[in-house]
Amino acid sequence: MKTMKRFFSTVAVVAVLGIFMVSCGTVVQSGNNNVTVTQKVNVNTSDFYVEVDRIIPLGFPQKETLDGYFLSVKGDTLNCMLPYIGKANLSFADENAISIEADDYKISPKAYYNEKKKGYQVDFNFTNRYCAETFDVTVELYDSGYAYIRVSSAYRDMIQYHGMVTNRPTIKKIIKKK
Repeated sequence: MKTMKRFFSTVAVVAVLGIFMVSCGTVVQSGNNNVTVTQKVNVNTSDFYVEVDRIIPLGFPQKETLDGYFLSVKGDTLNCMLPYIGKANLSFADENAISIEADDYKISPKAYYNEKKKGYQVDFNFTNRYCAETFDVTVELYDSGYAYIRVSSAYRDMIQYHGMVTNRPTIKKIIKKK
């Protein structure tokens, strides 16, 4: 009887430890990259890639996104593809103009450590490629790997995005031999 009690006590302890270990090392799948949430991320405020997983529009419920939305800063160059949901006070001739996009746009990012939030804040602005609309952007980067992006414009409601700092996706070119 003592052996059975000891056996069940051991199984209970192992089960509790297993649950604890699984909950502490939760893995978030993000495209092809697995990022452990509790893992510390080497935050480089002049070279980061945020894969967006949630849109948080002003006055609307937040929504999970499909793969493909991102914001990337490499030195003084911005690339981004962000969807927009909200009220816009601007006429768009092109249906793609409603999204917030930049391709190799030169920016002047200003970064500092926010002691209160225990994370880095990167501020910059850029002009949308479809029209002369300027966006003010604040990106908050945390050691946990989480990131928040806040975008505001004089012509639209402010919108936020949530995502993870991940490795940049690599695009392999296939060269066919003739």
